[in-house]
Amino acid sequence: MKILSITNIFNFSGTSLIIIFAAFLGFEDLAAELGIIIGCSIFFTQLFSSNSRNLLIIKFSKKNYKKRILVRVFFSILILLLINLFNFFYFKSLNIISITISIIIILQWVNELYLLNLWQNKNVIKIKLYLIICAIYYLFIPINFLIGNLKIFENMNILFTIINLIFLKEIFFDIKNTNLKEIKNSVFRIFFNDINNSSFYSSSSIVLSNFVSRIIIFESIPIKLSGTLFACYSIGSIPGSIFNNTFGPYLVKNKKNLLSFKFFLIFLMIVLFSIYLLIDKSEIIVFFPSIMIFTLDAISYSLIGSIFMIIGLYYRQLALFKNSLNIKNVFNIDILNSLVYITIVLSIVYVSKIQYFAFIFLIFAIYNFFIFILYFNYSKDYKIKNR
Repeated sequence: MKILSITNIFNFSGTSLIIIFAAFLGFEDLAAELGIIIGCSIFFTQLFSSNSRNLLIIKFSKKNYKKRILVRVFFSILILLLINLFNFFYFKSLNIISITISIIIILQWVNELYLLNLWQNKNVIKIKLYLIICAIYYLFIPINFLIGNLKIFENMNILFTIINLIFLKEIFFDIKNTNLKEIKNSVFRIFFNDINNSSFYSSSSIVLSNFVSRIIIFESIPIKLSGTLFACYSIGSIPGSIFNNTFGPYLVKNKKNLLSFKFFLIFLMIVLFSIYLLIDKSEIIVFFPSIMIFTLDAISYSLIGSIFMIIGLYYRQLALFKNSLNIKNVFNIDILNSLVYITIVLSIVYVSKIQYFAFIFLIFAIYNFFIFILYFNYSKDYKIKNR
C-alpha cells in the first residue's frame, strides 16, 4: 500500500511542486499564472469526479471500475475544452505550457483510478514504473528553472504528456472494445446520480473556493507576489492533501493516533524551522538576497498552518469513519469552510495591507482545526447522551 500512497502523492500534489519551484527559482510570474491554470484544471476535473476513487476504495469491482474510468475518459475532452476556454478568455492567449499542464492534470485525474486498478490486480511493477517516471519529471523541473530556459520546460511537458498517454493505453483499447451506447448510458447515469450526493457539493465547493480565491489574490496584488503566495500556500497545503488522500484514512481506519511520538517530532521540527525563518530573517537574506521578508513570513505561517490543517483533517476523517455520526453534516461543514475561506481572502483584500496576505492560510487552518474538533466532540457527546 505504501508504494501506491507515494505514487498518489505525485499524482495528487505534483503540479503544486511546479508552482513552488517556479516561484522560488526566479519565475514568480509563471508561478502566478500556473496557480490560476492549475486551480482551474483541478476545479473542472473534481467537478466531474463523481467521488469515484473513494467509492472504488470502499467497494471495488471490475465492472464498476470500468464504467467509472470510461466516464472520466469521455469527460476529458469536454474538461480540456472548458479549461482552455477559460485560460484563453482570462489570459487573452494560450501557450504550450498552459495547454500541456491542463492535459497533464486531466491524465493524472484519469490515472488515479487506473493506479487503483493496478493495485487491485497486484501489478506493483507498473505502479513503480509510473512513480519513477514522475520522480524524474519533477526532479528535472527545478533543474530546468535554474537553467532558465522555458523552452526546455515546454518540451518536458510535451514528453511527459506523451508518456502518460502511453501509460494509459490499456484504457483506450478497452474503449475500442466497448459498446459505445452502453458507455453513453453509463456516463450520464453515474454523473447525474452522483451530483445528487452531498459529497459532490463538498468536494466541488472546496476546489471552487481555492480557484476563486486564487483569482481574487491574482487580481488584488502584483503578479510576482501572487506567484510567491501561491507557492507558500502550496507548501502549507501539500501536507494536508497528502494526509487526506493517502495515509489519513488508513490511520483512522486502523485506530492509529495522529499525536503519536513520531508525528509529534515531525510537528515539532516544522514549528522550530518556522520559528527560525521568523527570527533569523536578516541572516537568511544575507545568504539569499533575492528572498523577500514577506516570502519568509508567508512560508513560516503556511508551515505552522499545515499542522493545524492536518490535525483538523484528522478529526474530519474520524467523523467520516464513525458510522453513528451524520456524514452529511461533515460535507455541509466542508461547504461552510469553503465560504469562510473566500470570506477570509476578501477581508484581507479589503484591509489592503500586503503583509496580511501571508496570514491567509494560517488563519483558515486554525479555523479548520477548531471547527472539526468542536464538531467531532459535540457529536461524540451527543451520541453518549442519546444512548
